[in-house]
Amino acid sequence: MQYNPVAPVPWLFEGLWQDQAQGGQAYRLTVYKMSPCPCGAEPGSSPNSACQACGGTGILYPSAARSVLGIVTNVTLQTDLVAMGLAEPGDLQVSTRPGQLHLDPFDLCFVPWSMGIPMTGELVMRGTGPTDQLNYRAAMVEAAWTVDPTTGQITPYTVLNDFTVRGRTVTWVGRQPPAGTQYTIRYSGDFEWVVYKPPDQRVAFGVDLGERAVLRKRYILLKNAPPLSLLEG
Repeated sequence: MQYNPVAPVPWLFEGLWQDQAQGGQAYRLTVYKMSPCPCGAEPGSSPNSACQACGGTGILYPSAARSVLGIVTNVTLQTDLVAMGLAEPGDLQVSTRPGQLHLDPFDLCFVPWSMGIPMTGELVMRGTGPTDQLNYRAAMVEAAWTVDPTTGQITPYTVLNDFTVRGRTVTWVGRQPPAGTQYTIRYSGDFEWVVYKPPDQRVAFGVDLGERAVLRKRYILLKNAPPLSLLEG
């Protein structure tokens, strides 16, 4: 008996996406399309390493945010991507809904995880003003503390009573470490993700199945990238 595959139909995938979205398995990602920075000396030349706009990366995000529905998973569940060297532990995979915005390498993506990704802590040097800056946006903050190396005393600082955090900005409102003192702050970071390599274009029986893209943390892929002004505040 000859096998005759039945071609899937678009409405079937549309219904599947609706079910996954309603079941909390899909996320509505915020996407900023990348644009090349015109800081080079001439067309085709390398980016200006001293450029304050792109940090020498050659990548800008001047356009307004777009929205994309996608299923986000950890790449450790996708052994084929890791085995082929297309992803590494810590990356994310996003499978986008068919017929949406096309993703390009270096597009900036945000996953709406309200709790962020827990971190062991970040070392911050206390400045002379009322605020300090974190490396990443904070989704949740636990506490901060300093130590006296000579006595071993640990001095804790509590959220709201001693300091507040909004985005990347730590604002001291009560007790605080002396200026020039290093302190530790533990929080869950809301990382910035960048599309790594061109996404897979998936088609079966002439039907668009949506793209599959690998997302990598921006600070890893674009090591010298400056903080994004569109995220401040």
